[in-house]
Amino acid sequence: MNQLPLPIITKLVYSPDNFLTHSGVKEALSYLASAFSSPNFGCCIVQGSSRSGKTHLSIKLMQLVGAQGLFPRLISGDEIAEAAAQVTPGEILIVDDADKFFMSATPGNSGPFVSLYERVRGVQGKLVLLTSQSLTEFPCDDHIMSRLRAAHRVELTSPAESELGELLRLLAHQRGLKLAERNISFLLKRVGRDLRSLEYYLDRLIHLSQVLGKSIKFRMLADAVG
Repeated sequence: MNQLPLPIITKLVYSPDNFLTHSGVKEALSYLASAFSSPNFGCCIVQGSSRSGKTHLSIKLMQLVGAQGLFPRLISGDEIAEAAAQVTPGEILIVDDADKFFMSATPGNSGPFVSLYERVRGVQGKLVLLTSQSLTEFPCDDHIMSRLRAAHRVELTSPAESELGELLRLLAHQRGLKLAERNISFLLKRVGRDLRSLEYYLDRLIHLSQVLGKSIKFRMLADAVG
């Protein structure tokens, strides 16, 4: 069938139970789990491309921190300027989409982040920055960059080939779909083998079902491949 426009992307509700700890995120989770249990200040930058699972990872981190009896705080990059005033002893602050702040923090506008960083450091807290952009793309001055360069950095990468079936199953479940094993095997031979492609396919499938007003059957699974 012809390519189907996809103007609306399903709004997702992230759950730590639906998070797959695949090989591309294990390094980040392992390092952060260890860092959270340390009594010392730490700053970590987690970089991953768009749709690499950073927001879902932030929800998983909240669960991991909570399981240690700690009380993390999750904010977006556009909330950095207000966050410094709310820092508490032992603060564990996870900043999703941190590049929202850094990409607009031109030289001379470093104050909000420097203030936040120093307050978290002053209470021996932890600062986790999730970003789609690399440090070399930030237009920030050295007040920010010197602190970012000193941070531990980990990169999110793609899952292994053997993990794609489970990933597709969980992505479908996240969207309210239950795929049989034969359907997963069928799809993995016909759709892109990366997270972005799998998500696009599932959103396209749901959109097709809504447009046609039909429930999702095997034929629709094949038609949505496009």
